[in-house]
Order: sequence, then C-alpha cells, then structure tokens
Amino acid sequence: MCLSVGESHPAKDYTHVAFSLSEEKLVELHAKLAEAGVEEWKRNTSEGNSIYLLDPDGHRLELHCGTLATRLAELETSPYKGLVWC
Repeated sequence: MCLSVGESHPAKDYTHVAFSLSEEKLVELHAKLAEAGVEEWKRNTSEGNSIYLLDPDGHRLELHCGTLATRLAELETSPYKGLVWC
C-alpha cells in the first residue's frame, strides 16, 4: 500500500480496499472509530462482521473479520439478486 501526498480522486462506485482483522480487534477498533466520528459509507449485510469507512481523502475501505472462503460459502447458500458466478 502506498500513501501519497497529492490530489485525490476517490472512486464513486463500490470499489474499495478490504483488510482482514480478528473479531476482537474489529470490535475494539469499531468503538474507537465511532468515538472519533469516522464516517461509514455502507452498513454491513454480508457474512462476517465488517466496518465500511472512508479515509480522510474519501477513499472507501472495509475492515472485515472472516475469509474469502467464508464469504463465498455464504454466497453459495444465500446468493444476492443478480449474482453471476464466473
């Protein structure tokens, strides 16, 4: 990951960077972020606990506990409308 000084141009779509954390750390961090007034851009509706937040430049980030395997397994049993497997 590179953090650079310059003019930012955050994406306006669902594009985001996700980071995996333990459930314990995610709960702890969520409380600190809420206390700091960090803006959340989406409420979690997928498998596992997630926090969707904006960085200071407006880039979309996700902090998630779980794995790609657990998310894919959940999608197999409960796919969202329009899901296309490739």
